[in-house]
Amino acid sequence: MLKCTVTGLLFRTVSTFTLMSVLAHQGGWDELLFVAGPILLIVGLLAIANKRAKAVQRDREAATASRATSSDAVNRSD
Repeated sequence: MLKCTVTGLLFRTVSTFTLMSVLAHQGGWDELLFVAGPILLIVGLLAIANKRAKAVQRDREAATASRATSSDAVNRSD
């Protein structure tokens, strides 16, 4: 039931070689993912960290402003 001919063996070898060549070098898009993937990940993490840092800074400034306002009110009542 297993039939092996020279032509069939040659076709399988060529098709396997072609498949391996395509998988080994896919026009550069796969190498681009190896470079762009980590860069985009770092950019995304930095954007998240920057957003959180701005929120913390905004909260601190609001707290400082409210303390300044409340201390002015206390000073005026004296």
